[in-house]
Amino acid sequence: MLRRLLLCALGAVAPAASAYAQTPDSLARRDSLRTVEGQAVVVTGSREARALADVAVPTTVVTKQQMRAQGALRLADVLAEQPGLSVIESVGGGSGLQLAGFSPDYTLILIDGEPVIGRIAGTLDLNRLAVAGVERIEVVRGPSSSRYGSEALAGVVNLVTRRPGEGMRGRLSARAESHATYDLTAEAETGTERWGARVLLNRLSSHGFDLLPDVPGTSSPRFADYTAEARLRFEPFDRTRLGLTGRVQTQAQALVLPLDSALYDQHGHRTDVALTGTLRQRFGPRWVLDASLHGARFLNDERTTAQTGGTVFDSTSFDQAYGKAEASVGYVRNARYAAYAGGGWVGERVGGDRYANAKTATQAFGFTEMQWMPSARWDVNASIRFDAPSDYAARMSPKLAVLFKPSARVRARASVGSGYKAPAFRQRYLSFTNAAAGGYSVYGAAEVRDRLEALAAAGGLAQTLIPTDQLGELRAESNVAITVGGELPLGRHVTLRVDAFRHHVRDLIETQAVAVKTNGQSVFSYVNRARVRSSGVETSLDYAPQGRLRASASYQFLRIVDLDVVEAIGRGEVYWRDANYRDRLVTASDYDALVGRSPHSGTARVDYQIPDINLLTSLRVVWRGPYAYRDADGNRVGVGAAEHAPAYALVHATASRSFGAVEAQVGVRNLFDRIDAERLPGQPGRTAFLGVAYAF
Repeated sequence: MLRRLLLCALGAVAPAASAYAQTPDSLARRDSLRTVEGQAVVVTGSREARALADVAVPTTVVTKQQMRAQGALRLADVLAEQPGLSVIESVGGGSGLQLAGFSPDYTLILIDGEPVIGRIAGTLDLNRLAVAGVERIEVVRGPSSSRYGSEALAGVVNLVTRRPGEGMRGRLSARAESHATYDLTAEAETGTERWGARVLLNRLSSHGFDLLPDVPGTSSPRFADYTAEARLRFEPFDRTRLGLTGRVQTQAQALVLPLDSALYDQHGHRTDVALTGTLRQRFGPRWVLDASLHGARFLNDERTTAQTGGTVFDSTSFDQAYGKAEASVGYVRNARYAAYAGGGWVGERVGGDRYANAKTATQAFGFTEMQWMPSARWDVNASIRFDAPSDYAARMSPKLAVLFKPSARVRARASVGSGYKAPAFRQRYLSFTNAAAGGYSVYGAAEVRDRLEALAAAGGLAQTLIPTDQLGELRAESNVAITVGGELPLGRHVTLRVDAFRHHVRDLIETQAVAVKTNGQSVFSYVNRARVRSSGVETSLDYAPQGRLRASASYQFLRIVDLDVVEAIGRGEVYWRDANYRDRLVTASDYDALVGRSPHSGTARVDYQIPDINLLTSLRVVWRGPYAYRDADGNRVGVGAAEHAPAYALVHATASRSFGAVEAQVGVRNLFDRIDAERLPGQPGRTAFLGVAYAF
């Protein structure tokens, strides 16, 4: 199927374009640039590479040097320490990103501008993605559907890999960590002015960990993960550039599960393959054509067997294929004006044991974007995208962002935009019964009516919680968001940054119990919730002198609520059950955020460098305030000590020293050994590591 999707795709555009008023020769070299006037380059928020300080939407850039200083191996390690971001554990889906209070399936994850597929239960596991070979990571907050379509309702995370340069270079690294965790990486590249190639090989393995040694089984799996990447560039003519990028990632894991007073072995195997081809053709100094062709496939299989007798308890599989073609034309009139227009096609297919039949969907899209600088102090970016999915009504997603620069160090930003998210395949077509957890079932909106009728006919349905005539239809979710903020110097080396945001989401899709079986287990499906509002403020303070010390601190206030629940609380219709099993009225002060979201969070970081001995030390703190972590009584509100989790802080420290071409690093994560098996199942406690790298 993947091959057919790729053959159907006909041309496309990688993020277009060139910086203003550049010559053809400088255009050819633009992608190799790492800075614009000494500042980090950003390519995710617009179709033009821009200095971070000149981006009109809230954007965070994490550089390769920062990732190495903190000893990060996987994307989850990097994002967990960034201001305003929360990495959370999802049941069955690994570690996902929570942005502006939205669940992981509302943030789009990209590699070099192309989407990463393979979400389990809506979560794309951030531990799948190695950061070796990643030049920088860009995080754009706010809806980005005007550029990327569905799934970018809350924001975008883009991993930008290194483009092969000229000459030959490479890097070898090895690391040993607690819990018999080992990481081996080899990178190499070579090239000339006309061509270049880069390859990367990575192996990460671990014996896993056990947070409950007195309970049979293990808390996390034993695994071995392999990643191979290759990136090629070829410039046969001065105005033509071709690119080809391939990535293969595979993982095998094993876990011991206690089920029905017996032990079972669960074995899983996952394969992730992606291939992207790009073309850039310049037509003089003002016109540029960009095209790309992208295909990906994700396979995941799990099998659970009894240790005694080898009986198969459960076996599941998931297969997803994705293909995309995109093309655009860019026009750079002068240093103050540029415009882009294009379109493309997307095809997707899912199958496996949890779907009654393989499902497919297609989508055509078109877009246009304009960048205008009416003066040196103002920068305006406007874009709009039209999506025509095969299963839902067409959508228009506009966005307008404005940047005002009254002085060299002062920035003021404002943006307004809309985003949308079409219902996922699982929300429409899932057909799953979890035998390992007592037999509850989850059915997609398109399947639930027939499944309930079949249960009733077989005498297996005890109670219907929602009338069946109210089930079966899902509307696409939509979001309108406003962000305002900026940067203000508080001294020669101190900068304050403040960003305020508000999201208004309609038709939010969530899981809802719709019936009860005769065995007491529930039947779940997906329904729309009318209105959800997320608002908050992110602040950060950076101290960056020219000397040895650099420090930063951030704080986020978040309030994300279901407005229907807020109104029901105001009418006195919502109750909670206390420790003595007495029903009490929920008040407005009891409800400050959806379950799993902390209203208060923050980070702090201090880096200290001793150039005389090539030593860099880094100390980081990630703090999360109290939050409701479950809804035990089904009132959609987390109230009381039994439903709340206390605040916690994770402290990480690393020290790196260079000896010529060799770099050694030691580090400790979770320095004060914070363990919570129920609420932090992915946190193994204090871990230490030792690594060494050789660059040539």
